Amino acid sequence: MFPGDGLQTFDGSQATVDISVGEFVRVSRTKPVTVWRLGQFSVDDETIIELDQGTIFLFYDSEGPSPKPLKVITTAGTTSPKGTWMNLSYDPVLKVTGLQCFRGSCLLENNLGLELLFDEQKTATTMQSPPRKPIVMSKTETQVFVALPEAVSGEVAIPTPEPAAPPT
Repeated sequence: MFPGDGLQTFDGSQATVDISVGEFVRVSRTKPVTVWRLGQFSVDDETIIELDQGTIFLFYDSEGPSPKPLKVITTAGTTSPKGTWMNLSYDPVLKVTGLQCFRGSCLLENNLGLELLFDEQKTATTMQSPPRKPIVMSKTETQVFVALPEAVSGEVAIPTPEPAAPPT
């Protein structure tokens, strides 16, 4: 894919895309009816994925030799993953962006605020509201990540969750 290229999945279809710019990023679409496009994409700039509708799962390793910033943009908010397994969804009818941060850390922000998420947390936002305070994902939601074809085959190892920091 090149900047500006888009990809759409239809009912019952999925796509897997590997992107390399200094580090490895895998976008694995496991939900049908998803539309996204690759934005800025160069060695000196951040990589931008524009999600117009649907859900994408992203495996992002920012621990590579020269990590570059990555952003996934929707109309209602922008997320910045760091060493992350996450899923980002956007519903253009309800105008809601949802973020599930399975591993690593994820930042969801819009013009009204921001929230930092860690292992197995989720949040959502709209254009008219700041991102909600993160809450813990359900067991069913975490199992979706464990059941991804890349995880089941061992092609992509499931990261170990980081222990929560003790309260101060």
